[in-house]
Amino acid sequence: MSRRWSSGARPGRPAAAAPGEHSNGTIGEYCSGTDRWFAINEDRPLAFFAGIWTEWNGTRGSMKTPREGLHELFGFLTCDPNAVVQPIHPKAMPVILTTEEDIEVWMNASWEEAIKLPDNGLILLPVEEQQGSLL
Repeated sequence: MSRRWSSGARPGRPAAAAPGEHSNGTIGEYCSGTDRWFAINEDRPLAFFAGIWTEWNGTRGSMKTPREGLHELFGFLTCDPNAVVQPIHPKAMPVILTTEEDIEVWMNASWEEAIKLPDNGLILLPVEEQQGSLL
C-alpha cells in the first residue's frame, strides 16, 4: 500500500506549540496537481512537508452548513522547484524534510533557517494506469 499525502491528516507540531508556529505534514509520495507523482526514492519512505499552523476564530464551511468557532488552520510552504519537479511543475514545489535533523531544524529554528530539498532528493514515479482514491 502506498502512503500518499492526505489533506485529512492532522499536521504534526510540538505539544506546546503556539499558533503561527512551524509544523509538518507526513507524506510518502505527492502529486503536484498533475497526473505525475513524486517520491524520495522507489521505496517511498516517509518524509514531511514543512508547514505552519495557526488558530483562527470565525466562520468556516459552506453557507448551508457554516461552522462558527475556533479553527486550527494548516498550510505547507513552497520553494523554487528542483531539477526533478521543474519540468512538470515550473512554479514551485513543497519544502520537503527528509531527515531527523531537517525536521528538528524546521520545528525549532528561526524562519531564516528554512531548508530546501537537494535536486537529487526526489524521483518521478511511473505513470499509473488508474489512479487510486486518496480518501
